[in-house]
Amino acid sequence: MYKFLPIIANKTKDKYENFEYLPFVMNLFNEYKDLLTDDYYPKNQEELVYFLLNEINSLYPWFLIILNPENEPIGVTFISHWHGNKTKYHSCQIHAVFEKKYWGTPVKEASNQLFNYLFNSLNLERIQMEIPDFNRPAQIYAYQMGFKKEGIVRHATFKNNKPLNHILFSLIKEEFNNG
Repeated sequence: MYKFLPIIANKTKDKYENFEYLPFVMNLFNEYKDLLTDDYYPKNQEELVYFLLNEINSLYPWFLIILNPENEPIGVTFISHWHGNKTKYHSCQIHAVFEKKYWGTPVKEASNQLFNYLFNSLNLERIQMEIPDFNRPAQIYAYQMGFKKEGIVRHATFKNNKPLNHILFSLIKEEFNNG
């Protein structure tokens, strides 16, 4: 079984949880910045620290470190854009970054475990991803996990001062549960 642990490191609220994984998160985002970045991504290490801490703290408890069965961190996922209300959420948007050495079976197993929780415990109907046009590994991952391409989000952001499209993918509960 994979573990999904929320991270928080909020100094103003004196709230800390699993913050010992922050160096892993920083290294992961540094390692894959070419696949993750647009013109608005932090330009240096200090900006990246503030950016990630803000994301982690604002998304709590949905910025999650992923541990494999040997309790080694293999990646992070964060979930945003919840639709619905506190009693019933309908959908969300998921983002994930995994260490390359775990791409393949470990990523698929961890993702299936998370999707199963989102669909069958939280009773979501839809999970979506918005992937930059140039991020081919993430697009391959989406297809392998059963996501369907829905369309293009034109000029979603900028990269190198040029408009960058995102591809919108979704996975519906009945598609996931029916394999």
